[in-house]
Amino acid sequence: FPVTKNSEMNSSKQILLSKLRRPIHITFISKHLVKLPMEQTMVIINEMIQQDLIEESKYGKGYYVLKSK
Repeated sequence: FPVTKNSEMNSSKQILLSKLRRPIHITFISKHLVKLPMEQTMVIINEMIQQDLIEESKYGKGYYVLKSK
């Protein structure tokens, strides 16, 4: 699949930082928030987890939320 451009990835991260105050499921993130294929969405999610910005919610598998400081 095509590699995500830096600007596209940064705007996707900004969207997620503004929306993930509550747990949101990966399929909703992919289809409605970043509007990217699931594979590209997972790349962004995993990068943000490594950067300690978000985490998988204790609420359920596949749900992501801002990491509490």
